[in-house]
Amino acid sequence: MTKKRAQNLSYDYVNSTEAIVMKTLKTKIKMKSNNFLYLIEKKLSSFFQVDPRGILIQIKTLNEREYINFYNKKNIYTYF
Repeated sequence: MTKKRAQNLSYDYVNSTEAIVMKTLKTKIKMKSNNFLYLIEKKLSSFFQVDPRGILIQIKTLNEREYINFYNKKNIYTYF
């Protein structure tokens, strides 16, 4: 695999992960953390080899950019 192809694949993975996270939370509005991660992994597995750490990183960046919110005490993700 060439370096350019690897970068494109990585870029596609990041964008796909963010899109699936946002679409899932838009439809569900509020989800428990474990259920949410399971659903994201299930949806992504048909396109990519899933890395749970990568999903968590994308969720954290969406949280930092204030697209989603995580309530630590309740272990719940919500959509703004």
